[in-house]
Amino acid sequence: MQITAMATLSALVGSLPLAAAECYGSGNMNPPNHAGTLAALLVACGDMERYGAIPKGANVWFHSRIDDFHGGMRCLNFGLDNVGGGFQRIDYNTAAEGLLREWVDCDHGGKTEYKDGSLKGWRFM
Repeated sequence: MQITAMATLSALVGSLPLAAAECYGSGNMNPPNHAGTLAALLVACGDMERYGAIPKGANVWFHSRIDDFHGGMRCLNFGLDNVGGGFQRIDYNTAAEGLLREWVDCDHGGKTEYKDGSLKGWRFM
């Protein structure tokens, strides 16, 4: 199952536009449970879409837990900032693109506002 998740991740990442992420230089490393991380990330995207309108300047966090492969659980946190204008709703695909960029480009996670216009005024963490 993990091989299938990694193949899916590779296909998704290969289709993302390139943009530099502001990566965190320290802190927790991305989990070795790639399948669990991808599943939690995609669930967070659905949660972001269902959350509703987010006002400009607002910061919203979505939390999940996955197996850490050592008999415990690991907390994952996905953040979203509206850096665009007014009240915005995020769609699933935009959320997935933003969160995947942060996960793939940054070993410790990251926080990036993509100024190439591809993510429509959102910052992902």
